[in-house]
Amino acid sequence: MQGQTYTTTATLSDKRTLLLDSPLPIPAGRVRITVEQLSQAPSGTDFLARLQAIHAHLEASGHQPPTKQEVDARIQIERGDWEE
Repeated sequence: MQGQTYTTTATLSDKRTLLLDSPLPIPAGRVRITVEQLSQAPSGTDFLARLQAIHAHLEASGHQPPTKQEVDARIQIERGDWEE
């Protein structure tokens, strides 16, 4: 009997263990797998690495993000312009 097929990505943590990137909607038990080595990391991993690099660069440059009070003041000014 052939069951439903699901596709997800995973990381091979050692020669016998796969860590799935998302859960499968099936109960625990034996499954058949086919493994295809990916040439690059999934885009989500690339995005996170790029975001971390941006934050590191901003921190190293001394950038200070606006405070909550500064953001609230800018919003109030903008809203005031809408009412005129």
